[in-house]
Amino acid sequence: MSSKDDPSDSSVKDAIISSVGSMDVKHMRPNKLRKIMCKQTNCSWTQYQTVLDELISDGAVKTKHVEGEAIDVILSNSDGKKAAVKSKMTEEMTIPIEVILHLTRKGQRKKKNIELNSKTKITFDEPTSRIVKTKDITGVKKGTLTITKFWEPDADADADADADAHTEGEEKEEAKKVAKKQFKAAKFFIKSMVKSFKENPDHFAQKKAGGTFAEQAEAKKVREELTKRRRNTHADDEAAGTAGGEKKKKKERKYY
Repeated sequence: MSSKDDPSDSSVKDAIISSVGSMDVKHMRPNKLRKIMCKQTNCSWTQYQTVLDELISDGAVKTKHVEGEAIDVILSNSDGKKAAVKSKMTEEMTIPIEVILHLTRKGQRKKKNIELNSKTKITFDEPTSRIVKTKDITGVKKGTLTITKFWEPDADADADADADAHTEGEEKEEAKKVAKKQFKAAKFFIKSMVKSFKENPDHFAQKKAGGTFAEQAEAKKVREELTKRRRNTHADDEAAGTAGGEKKKKKERKYY
């Protein structure tokens, strides 16, 4: 299926929330929900998982884990408790498309490392997401990503019911301070990569089999030079061996 036929992330997100909210059972395994969503919205498995991860990050749904494995999906407030109110920080950044492709190389390793270390979420707009899938940057110079940081100012409000307002205020301020620090760290990582790209753009160039086009041309030049040297050396040896009218004897190998 071509990328043009992919449903929008927002429609898949609405479908997941609607399906989870209207299901007869309290829990649903992610694999079962995935099959339902892929059939209902015609989305890919990858798109489903990306949208589900965003919903979990946003706090709209949550998963229950047993021995490290996610076994079911439920709405955050389906247990009758009030869902935690989360605050959100976001910033949209337009950066060179080569940097975005660099972020998403090797299973999006660099992107995931930034998200893990800063506890943020990095997403791309629709045109940029399409480029990430196709790797075709013909005529494209920039891409757009959004850094999102969720934090719960009252996450510990129920931990101590007798805590006074002053203490709660300090906790909220501390939570906000940590969130800002993590959000700033994510932006710093991205800006550092952009700076590195400006200083050394060849490092971010798309790679084909055997390296970049420049690297392939250089490797070819080296191979041709080595071949030429070997031919010249062989010709010199032949000339030296036949100069006296007889060929140079082949060195005998000794066995011990």
